[in-house]
Amino acid sequence: MKRNSLSARYGIFVMAVWSAVLGLQNFIRVVYTLSNTVTTDVGGLWLNLSIYRGTHALFGVLFLAAGAGLSLRRNWGRRLFLVSIIFFFGLSLNGLFTPGAQALTTSQKWWLGGRYLLSILLAVLYLNLPSVARRFQPIAEETATDD
Repeated sequence: MKRNSLSARYGIFVMAVWSAVLGLQNFIRVVYTLSNTVTTDVGGLWLNLSIYRGTHALFGVLFLAAGAGLSLRRNWGRRLFLVSIIFFFGLSLNGLFTPGAQALTTSQKWWLGGRYLLSILLAVLYLNLPSVARRFQPIAEETATDD
């Protein structure tokens, strides 16, 4: 077994765990907001909360499915993770420029924006490395490249 193959295998495992953690984190947000019952619709709060819950439930499913695909080294899992992470952190980055982010200081916005961009870049660059992308080939071809 080559060193490059070993590091690609552990890197993929880390990405799969990261995806699963993001999925669980999104589901925790949904469950947490379910405890906040809204009895009256004040300023569209019920609608905003429903959209918040729906998007986090969607991303929870996407990240858990992508984590399963990554751990099984399926190309659809790699692609699903890349699309999910670009949209999730892209929307988070966009949220820094909305009126709701006025409570954040400029330095907090820079740190969060940098974290979101770094998360996107790390995932995109790592999973598109030739040695890593090769690990996601169909199983028949994969066993021939392991030697």
